[in-house]
Amino acid sequence: SLRNPPAGPGVVTLVIENREIRAHRFVLACAFPFFEALFRIGLKEASAERIPIGNLTFDQLQAVVEAAYTSQRPDFADEASQNAFE
Repeated sequence: SLRNPPAGPGVVTLVIENREIRAHRFVLACAFPFFEALFRIGLKEASAERIPIGNLTFDQLQAVVEAAYTSQRPDFADEASQNAFE
């Protein structure tokens, strides 16, 4: 499946609220400048298989990942979360 791929090359596991969401790095980076910067600027997250994510709920992160695959922007109730992924 394209969404929630098995662990492997090019796949990252995002960890939030002790839960995991797997996604393709390329898809996330193409959809959101936040992920593009995270994967490209040479931080440990650029090559990490698991990346802890803060400042969002699991449902919000799931909406972000879904948006990356569907090209539909997530609709967050709070402006700070919305701005983080534009």
